Amino acid sequence: MKRVPLIAILLFVFAGCAEGEFGNDVENKTDSSIPSKDMGSPKTDGEMKGPDLKGMICQPGSAICEGENTVKTCLADGLSFQATPCSSEQGCELGVCKTPPICNPGTKKCSDPNTISSCRASGEAWVASSCTTEQGCVNGTCLPGKADGIQCAANDECASKTCHCGAEEQCAFTQNGFCVSKGCEQCAENAFCFDGQKTLAGRINGYDFCLQTCDKVCEDSSQKCHELPSKTGFNLGCYFGSLNAIGGDCTSADDCVGGVCRRDYFRESNLCTRGCDENSPCPDGTGCVDLNGVFQCTLICGDGSAIGTQPCPLDLPEDRFDVTCKNRPTASGGVLRVCVVP
Repeated sequence: MKRVPLIAILLFVFAGCAEGEFGNDVENKTDSSIPSKDMGSPKTDGEMKGPDLKGMICQPGSAICEGENTVKTCLADGLSFQATPCSSEQGCELGVCKTPPICNPGTKKCSDPNTISSCRASGEAWVASSCTTEQGCVNGTCLPGKADGIQCAANDECASKTCHCGAEEQCAFTQNGFCVSKGCEQCAENAFCFDGQKTLAGRINGYDFCLQTCDKVCEDSSQKCHELPSKTGFNLGCYFGSLNAIGGDCTSADDCVGGVCRRDYFRESNLCTRGCDENSPCPDGTGCVDLNGVFQCTLICGDGSAIGTQPCPLDLPEDRFDVTCKNRPTASGGVLRVCVVP
């Protein structure tokens, strides 16, 4: 039997141990389950950061309002703003120029005595529609009856149920009434609130009503374009053609739109006028002055300047001997050159 040297046995045992210890270690180190130093650990969402805003005064691209009609936009560097004014029809809201609504959605009004207008849902425009030929627009509603301004004989004929100077009122200065919206709750766009307290006292029961405006001429030939008192001053309105304006001739108060006929003033004619004071001034072309102890309206000479030289309108085209221009004290404490007796 051949013997194996001891040294050979020892080498064999040592090689087996080395394979078991180091071979498995190499295999484990190449396992994909072992994290690599180069890969690093995954980052959470909180660690994913955007641009560094340190030192900026605003978020680039953001916008704010400066005042009521200017937008300020943050520039790209985040260190300054650019101001941009809105248009004259717009205002700034939450950093954006917006056109404000012109009406409350769903609101209705009368554009004229025969037309109703409704506010769109956006509040940015009105939509007009006509009433039928048998209707009139009153306070934003088409109602059966005649529209304002149309001749009438009795209240029941009118959509507003008020026939001014009709059968129920029997005004001495006319035989023909016309429909009006009494009380001026909502006058049409081409109308104003006629102030019944300041003129025609005692002849229209002193109430206010909506009256159509005019430009020298009225559609109804029985009416005349007068300068009439309103709640805000004076307006040109279509009213009875039989009435004379301030300065016109008259035989009685029923001839005058102002409700007063001075029969004791001029010799050759009488004077249509009305009472006045600081709170109830006279219309354009006339002045509120002391006429023999009473403040009333009369025509102005020229521009009313105390040193003026222009004649009284009543002196034209023919020169009248009972009319001249003089300075008279006004209700407001001034002096005005007006048409008076010599």
